[in-house]
Amino acid sequence: MIELQSPANDETISTLTDVQKDFIRNRSFEKLRANDEELVDWLGLKQNMEGENSHPLPVEFKWTSDDKSRVNFVLQIATDRSFKHLVRQTLVRKQEASIFNLENGREYYWRVFIEDTPHDDAEVRSFSTAMDTPRWIFIDGCTNVRDCGCWMTASGRRIKQGLLYRGSEFNRHHAITPAGRYALVHDLHLKTDIDIRGKTEIHSGFVPPLDENGIKWINIMVEPYGEIDKPEWRKQYREYFTFLSNPNIYPAYCHCWGGADRTGTTSFLLGAILGMSDEDLILDYELTSCAIYGARKRNFKLFNDMLNVLDRYPGGSFAEKGTAYLRDIGVTEKTLDAIRNIFL
Repeated sequence: MIELQSPANDETISTLTDVQKDFIRNRSFEKLRANDEELVDWLGLKQNMEGENSHPLPVEFKWTSDDKSRVNFVLQIATDRSFKHLVRQTLVRKQEASIFNLENGREYYWRVFIEDTPHDDAEVRSFSTAMDTPRWIFIDGCTNVRDCGCWMTASGRRIKQGLLYRGSEFNRHHAITPAGRYALVHDLHLKTDIDIRGKTEIHSGFVPPLDENGIKWINIMVEPYGEIDKPEWRKQYREYFTFLSNPNIYPAYCHCWGGADRTGTTSFLLGAILGMSDEDLILDYELTSCAIYGARKRNFKLFNDMLNVLDRYPGGSFAEKGTAYLRDIGVTEKTLDAIRNIFL
């Protein structure tokens, strides 16, 4: 007989760590190794592995069994009590399992049974994940990975999760593990790797790091911050946002090197056209401070270079100014509407 222990029935679970919660509440940069030198080093990012606070907590499952033999347990997690919509099935020998990357704000059902045994009468419990923002993602070997969704917009609509993820690269300065690859394919169901790094980072003989997993790689180079106003990069940002208007590319993962500056700029502009509040747009940028590449602050000079570009456009919010900027660089209204229809 198997008896389920945790999560408790109908429990709501947050996957935010205490450090992440404290950062969101207080913007505690002094606890995250911030110093002025780190703030300007986006061209030569230095890793500080002791500062890794971007990984979420897993949902912890525990149970007991009176079967003392060495058996394999099957943990199933579904979005319905009949388990027709299975989201995870994990084979484990221990009477516990740690599961990452469940969606936020969802009700789940779970059960455990011994492999190759009848299980229709297995105990079923439910739990819910908290609707936290951000939704941090754990990809082993990577840093600063999070869902671009979950945020509320000024219109009262929520940005869909599970469509676009942002984070660090998978190779060169990082070494994604087999477990990380498995999560991208089986947890996130990734279709597209949107690489926004430059030519010097994509050397001759480059092989897309996820090619063997059947994930399409595309390179759309951009530069961050105030560079968005230069003609060559205005063209690239137009190409990037036109690409985002294709619903067939999702789920997708956008990255530069650390997921901080170039990725931070593209994410800021995407959040703007979707209608995120000024405060949430800035918070989303600053959340990179929880990763290994140093702090990102709202008073960071380069970040303000971008805001100064946007301030030249009409509107009372970054959402309005960012939308006006994208229109000015040639992103059509049809494209903007297509992106909103995908994400909202």
